[in-house]
Amino acid sequence: MSDSLNLYIHIPFCPLKCPFCAFKTGVHSATTRQDYVEKLCFEITEKLRTRKNHRLVTLYMGGGSSNMLSTSQIKKILDTVLQYVTPENNFEATTEIHPKLISEKDIREMITMGFNRFSMGVQSFQDQELDFLKRGYTGEEVEHSIALIKKWGVENLNLDFILAIPGQTSESVFNTLEKALSFEPSHLSHYLLSCDEGSQFTREKEKGALLEMDEEDSSLLYEKTCDFLEQKNFIHYEISNWAQAGSECRHHLAFWSGKPYLGMGLSATSFDGESYTKNTSLLKNYLENPFSLEEKISCQGEASQKIRKIILGSRTHEGLVKNLFSENEIQKLSEENLLTQESDKIHLTRKGWLLNDYVTERLVDALL
Repeated sequence: MSDSLNLYIHIPFCPLKCPFCAFKTGVHSATTRQDYVEKLCFEITEKLRTRKNHRLVTLYMGGGSSNMLSTSQIKKILDTVLQYVTPENNFEATTEIHPKLISEKDIREMITMGFNRFSMGVQSFQDQELDFLKRGYTGEEVEHSIALIKKWGVENLNLDFILAIPGQTSESVFNTLEKALSFEPSHLSHYLLSCDEGSQFTREKEKGALLEMDEEDSSLLYEKTCDFLEQKNFIHYEISNWAQAGSECRHHLAFWSGKPYLGMGLSATSFDGESYTKNTSLLKNYLENPFSLEEKISCQGEASQKIRKIILGSRTHEGLVKNLFSENEIQKLSEENLLTQESDKIHLTRKGWLLNDYVTERLVDALL
């Protein structure tokens, strides 16, 4: 790894398991959470003790919800990190938080610890949509939680939302967007609802008990969201992410640009520039041995490096170098309105982003 360090820390705990979520998170006892913190700090110590010359550029504590832990547990984790590596002057420290678990005391203490970017999974301000997603709070309650964060002067705030919720309309999406912008967030994320393998919604879909929004309607909501935020001067810098100029998530940018990063905790992934490693996804195994790996994938070789660049680069507005690909296939994709061309770069269009997997597959086949 280089002397700059981008660090991800996974907190696999939630107040409840959302039916759309297939991440390695869950509801666990206070004892389990404490055991996890101890093992996590042990992993951090062992992996960072050899990196004392590294400078911490970004730290992202996600999951899950970091505020499922007490502030003393969060401080213990952060103190362990800072015992071995020194943050850069403009260090970005993000914490993901659940709206239902926020208190003024916790926000104040996390700011004091050094967190300067907060990310909240709002999903919607509409009660009917929140009920469908089984989020466990109302639109009014989440508004109160955001107001608490803003009260303490947090300017770098991301709010997460979900599009294509069954029953969602253009009007409800616009109402949520207007409400979100009233809090002056610096960053917004909008993810299309998906039925990921292992989630409750997937099981319901397989039984015919879940009726998803059709592709045309969900694409329209995405397009309208893009238009709305563009008019509000938000930069659409990645498929699902918008930011005010200069407020792009630097941790995510490091990931999408292919820079090395180090992941700590259950199911966390690391990339050293040549290969990916993934920690075990079984909590029982992690608590027994936090160094237990689930898999290692090598990206060595020119072909593997090019494919990785396509998978990551196709997601951002930075685009891809044009001369990597067959000119004939690039022209076909342009004619299908899936990408645009510059003199030396290509960029996926909104339609291309909606069909990202399909376009990426064609770009891989078009490699020279």
